[in-house]
Amino acid sequence: MGRTARLLQGFVICMLLLAPAAGFLLAGVAAPYEGRSQTEFPAATEVARPDPVAREQLADALLERSTIRQWALGARARLLLTTLGYVDEPEVVSGADGYLFLRSSLEAWRCEQHARLTSQIERFIAIVELADAADAPIRFVIHPNKASVMPEMLQGRAGIYRRCYVTLQRQLESRLGELNSPRVLYQKHLLGDRHSGTETFLRTDTHWNSFGSMVAFQELLASLAVRTNVQAAGLQQELETDLRRMAQLPGTETDARYRLTGVPRPAAEMLILHDSFFQGLADPVRNRVPGATLWPWTRSSSVPLTDESTLVVSTAERFLLGRVSRASGFGWGSPVADWLFDRSAAAAADCSWQAPDGVLHDGRFTFVDMPEHDGPVCLDVAVATPRLLRAFLPDDNGRFSNPDSIVRNRAQALRIVLPTKYAGRTLRLNLESGDAIRSLRVGYHQ
Repeated sequence: MGRTARLLQGFVICMLLLAPAAGFLLAGVAAPYEGRSQTEFPAATEVARPDPVAREQLADALLERSTIRQWALGARARLLLTTLGYVDEPEVVSGADGYLFLRSSLEAWRCEQHARLTSQIERFIAIVELADAADAPIRFVIHPNKASVMPEMLQGRAGIYRRCYVTLQRQLESRLGELNSPRVLYQKHLLGDRHSGTETFLRTDTHWNSFGSMVAFQELLASLAVRTNVQAAGLQQELETDLRRMAQLPGTETDARYRLTGVPRPAAEMLILHDSFFQGLADPVRNRVPGATLWPWTRSSSVPLTDESTLVVSTAERFLLGRVSRASGFGWGSPVADWLFDRSAAAAADCSWQAPDGVLHDGRFTFVDMPEHDGPVCLDVAVATPRLLRAFLPDDNGRFSNPDSIVRNRAQALRIVLPTKYAGRTLRLNLESGDAIRSLRVGYHQ
């Protein structure tokens, strides 16, 4: 190789090495989407050593922060959209009529995940039934995915997810219909069938449009005895939508603005635990329910609940089943679940108590017969040490399964009101090794 060729080769290599640095200097560091964590930079000493793992980590960290990478992804997305008419990116996939969908929300409901997701649906049902039995002041508001409201738009690249997604969505909808709880607002029909012909979602965003947000909030307020009307504000605005941003696509989406009118109802003890679907509702909340507190899910570990609180648990459908099983959501061990246990214990003050007719001890398991009754029944158990305390509730066939278990962490007692369907059935208490029951009684709620 001649001297000129070697110099040219060296120049090309230097440019390739300096390209990320030049990109950072000219365009800055690319921010992570929705606060997602990025690969940490390895220590300089690790990179200096001949360690391929550290160097791969460095490359990943630089690439994830590179604006040049985002430009390249955007150029690819625009090329596919203009030449082939679709978007197929790591985070975004296109459907019919210009609709974009969040890929992760579709992939999360793949058919191979249905067994686990079915278990999480049943856990959610168990939590709501516990709230119903205790008459707890709580509402679960489920904001549906765009794909749930408009499954017919799952075509093209998004069409590969349609069968599995629709199967699970219908299962969730069916179970909520069977539950028929006044404490659950699943807003699929509100945003779909009841407003057929009127778009309620942005085509290139994961969220509803202004009209969808107002009718959804109106339904929530109606469940809390606050009457409102939805009116057109006579304004339009151009929105930079999240799915366009994720796919690095140019342009905005036009959204007509709506507003709520009506007589405000003060609600100083109402707390709304919310995610991004409430991002444009701060002013309507303040105007319609003065004194209500908006509390984001990102701070759910410190949610300020009191005995007098009315709690609204607002969640996007795509996060619902994950939050059911996590202490950072409203699963067992979360502040929401602990508050619900406290409300159930307070409701148990109206129980008539008695010794159980049947008790069987079998190692760590204790089987307890609940009394016959045509209403809710009650359980009160105390153990010797404050550890994990779990009560398994039987299904219709008398089997015990994890979704139907009630768990209290670091608890020495469990006093709860249970749904009517457990009257006359046998429950199973699981104790930690070495623990023992100090007291046990059952009853029925008057």
